[in-house]
Amino acid sequence: MQCKKAQSLLSGYLDNELSPIEQKFIKGHLAHCPACFKKEEELRAQQDILRNAKRRQVPEQVWQNIRETIVREQLDEQAKEKNGILDWLRGLVLAPRPRFALASAVAMVILVMVLVGISTYKRQALNREAVQDEFSIYGLNGDNQVVLYDLGTNIEEFFL
Repeated sequence: MQCKKAQSLLSGYLDNELSPIEQKFIKGHLAHCPACFKKEEELRAQQDILRNAKRRQVPEQVWQNIRETIVREQLDEQAKEKNGILDWLRGLVLAPRPRFALASAVAMVILVMVLVGISTYKRQALNREAVQDEFSIYGLNGDNQVVLYDLGTNIEEFFL
């Protein structure tokens, strides 16, 4: 565990960015750990290579291309700001696909719920009418007192 902590602090140690307590910890650890000492030597060698590297002059054409690109991007942003209202309306009309898909799915769910509700309501109304018809079948037919269903036993004639 100490090696991991020491190696994570090693670059800060080489750049003199650590607190005195952390520097003392690293020095003590490097004195007793050959693996971390070797890692410190490798990092020092890399630092030396980078410090001694020569800077190359960037050609003026590269800087000119960078400047032109920056100016072009700024002009494009200004043009977009001028057409901001049109872009906003275009964004509302031509909504990204995920929003459109979600809205379509919600609309379909609502439509299915309405259709199921209508069909359930009609079915209940038909059932109510059927029940009313059933009760009227068992009753007598108004003035002539004839039963609508003949049970096939002539029992009706006996009691009437």
